[in-house]
Formats: sequence, structure tokens, C-alpha cells
Amino acid sequence: MTECTDFYKCVDMTTDRFGIFNISCKLGLWGVSGKDSSHIHNEAIQYWMQYKEDGEYSNILGGESVVDKLVNKKRGE
Repeated sequence: MTECTDFYKCVDMTTDRFGIFNISCKLGLWGVSGKDSSHIHNEAIQYWMQYKEDGEYSNILGGESVVDKLVNKKRGE
């Protein structure tokens, strides 16, 4: 359940007047849109997970930042 809550902390979701569903990263890193909300939601989760694993959302969710991850990788941690 935490993953789901974390996802919603990191994105903005809207539906325009034409029924286009939009999900975008609050950091401006990615965005997806289309009529099929289920497909768009799944695609957004894939993008979010990739960026989360890289540490891009550390300022929102806490944990290691991108820089921390790179430094630790160089150290072999």
C-alpha cells in the first residue's frame, strides 16, 4: 500500500474536457496522456518506478538521492 501512496505523492492527475486522462510527474520528468485511463495509469507507474529506483523522488519520499546512489555505487555498496 505504501508504494501506491508514494506514487500519488509524486504525480499530478487530471482529466481534460475532452476526456483525455493525464498523469505527470511533479518534478517534470515525464508525463503520459490518453483516453484509456487504465493503460495510462499502468504506463505512469512504470515511469515512476524507474525514476524512484534512481532516487529522483528522494526530496518527496526521502531515502537516497541520485547523487547518494551514484556515490555508493562507486564505493561498491
